[in-house]
This record gives sequence, structure tokens and C-alpha cells, in this order.
Amino acid sequence: MGGCLSSDSDVPKSKPQPAPQPSSNQQAASGKGATKFAVPTGAPTKKINITPKRAVGVSNSADEDAFKICIVGAGESGKTTFTRNMVLNYLGGINDKDRRSEIVTIRGNMIDAIKDLIKFVQSEGLESELPDDEEEFIQNLLDVDAFDADFSELAAGLHKIWNCDVIQKAYYHTSQVVVPDNMDYFFEKYLEIAKEDYVPTDGDLLRVRVRTIGIKPMVFDLEGARFQLTDVGGQICERKNWQKVLEGTEAVIFAFSLAEFDRKMFEKPEELRIDDSIKLFEATVNGETCSECPIYLVGNKYEKFCKKIQETDAFGAAFPDFQGNIHDPLATSEYLFKLFKDKMVQNGSEYHTFQTFTMTAIDSQSVIKVAESVFEDLNRRFFCD
Repeated sequence: MGGCLSSDSDVPKSKPQPAPQPSSNQQAASGKGATKFAVPTGAPTKKINITPKRAVGVSNSADEDAFKICIVGAGESGKTTFTRNMVLNYLGGINDKDRRSEIVTIRGNMIDAIKDLIKFVQSEGLESELPDDEEEFIQNLLDVDAFDADFSELAAGLHKIWNCDVIQKAYYHTSQVVVPDNMDYFFEKYLEIAKEDYVPTDGDLLRVRVRTIGIKPMVFDLEGARFQLTDVGGQICERKNWQKVLEGTEAVIFAFSLAEFDRKMFEKPEELRIDDSIKLFEATVNGETCSECPIYLVGNKYEKFCKKIQETDAFGAAFPDFQGNIHDPLATSEYLFKLFKDKMVQNGSEYHTFQTFTMTAIDSQSVIKVAESVFEDLNRRFFCD
């Protein structure tokens, strides 16, 4: 008996509306409502100029004198996309050599995504709905190394399989299959990606799934203060590095994906990504090293989240105890933020403040608003009288 890829939670409910603006509790570019910090002795008092593209220096090594901000979060949270967008908008961009270094990853992700979607369709007993004339191609594809294959030879076949109905349903209408985001974006431009002279655009670099390996510090000299922003890998195998970085951290940005509240983890398919993120947040912000750090909780992929909330019943299926309107992006996002906030121990310290933001990390303007809000807040607390 054949399987079924759709469920009640996946059925579109209404025409998607523009993403609602965050409520006063979910800031997009404000630093209001948090406790004022004392200015450290000897702190600079010059106002920081945080205009995009005005950063006057960057370093990929640690800086002992810089104000240290750590951006953490589970895999797929979007924190690395955030830091890439910071490089593109504040630090002069990414050169062609570094752009070309991502070609193998972009192509490999596309091949892997099709392979995983095919395997899922087969596991559901729906392989008969795959193209009959591509049976040999599919069999050979499942045996190739996605990151060592000749993409130009596979591109046409990959695109044909991508466009068949059963693959589209698997990608768009189930939370059970674990594939990278933005495959629709990349397959729209598969011919360009297959060209020998292909150079990834800014949009490509922001959408490609890249795992952060190790610790990646960047130092921003913002005409008045130096900030070191450190991105730490969020995969399970990388979390052993967190403690070392957090020991010297003076502020924490914790990122999670709003849109993936019902998606499974890559490393642990039996566990939801949102549950993993909440546990990580609890352990991070309540640890001794972060007991007096300002905490900035960033809910990423907000536009995708709004579309999902408005079009499906997925939130109600994932959170049956939620009493509000499951098609209201503001109410549902506030519910998710509260799940995190409830895990934060109130230790009585005036330094341990908490702010929330919504963001779409592939959108430069969205990232700029959040970055400016964080820098302005830290500037006001630590660098200005």
C-alpha cells in the first residue's frame, strides 16, 4: 500500500500575507526595555559609528582588547548566515577566491538533497511516482559521492527529478524529511550553477548550508570600540568548544530557527530542532560564565515562519497545548520565545538582561537592523556615559 506525504498540518489554509511586524516584545531594531548597565572603569566614551560598510578593520584572529560577543545556536539556526551577512555589509564583502571555494558545497548539497528526497519517497512506498525514464539515473545517483560528482553531467537529471510532483510534495509538505533549506532557490538557477565559470553570488553564499567547524572570530573596529564577534559551530560534535569561548564572553547572541519548530535534527532525527535549541539555551545562559552577560535571543527565518503559520496547521500539531490562534505569526512566535525565556534563571543580577529579535538572516536589511540594535545597546551600556 502506498504512503501519503501530506497531512492535515500541511494543507494550505489561506493566501499568504506579508510577514507581520514584531510586537514590542519582539524587537527588530530597538534596544528599549532592558536594565541599564554600569559603565566599566576606563571604558571609552566615544560614540560608535555603526553604519554598514563603515567598519574600518577586521581580523580573523582573537583580539584580547576587543569587547567579546559570542553568537551560538544549534545547527541550522542561521548564525553563520548572520555572520556572513555581517562580512558582506560591514567588512567589504567576499572575494572571488572565497566565493569559488563554496561551489563544491552548493553543488554537493543539491545532489544530496535529491538523494535524500528519493530515499524518503522510496521509504513511503511511492517510488512508482518517480519518472520511469529516469530509473537508471536514480539508481546510479544514489551511489555517487555528492561532493565528488561531476555536477554538469547530473544537472539536467537532477532538475527533472526535482520538478516531479512526489519530490515537490516531499520537500514542501512534510517535516519528516531532513534536507537543507533553499533547494528551491538553487534549482531555479541550476543551469548557471552547472557552468564551468560559475561564481556564487551574495544570495548564493547566504543560502548555502555550511557547517561551522571550530571557532571563527571576527573583529570589527567601529570607530570608537572594537567588537570581537565569534561564531562557534552548533553541531553536536562542535559544542565541546563552547565553554572555552564563553569563558571570556561579555555578551551572547543566541540564534534559533522559528520556521523549523517541527523539523528534525540532522544528527539526531528522533529529536526536534526546537527542543534541542531550548535545551542548549538553558544550559548556555544559566551557566556561570554567562551569569552577567546581556542575552540577545534571535528567532531566525521569520518570513518563512510567517508563511508556514499562515498556510498550514503545523503549529497546532507541534504544540497541542497552545491556546491561541495557530495561524497568527505574532502569537505563535511569542509562544516560542516564551519557551526559551521560561528556561532562564532569574539570578537578580542587573547585568543579566534579555532581549528578543526576529530576523531573516538571508535578508541584509533584516540582519543590519538586528546588528545595529545589538551594537547600539552595547554601546549605550558599556561605552557611553
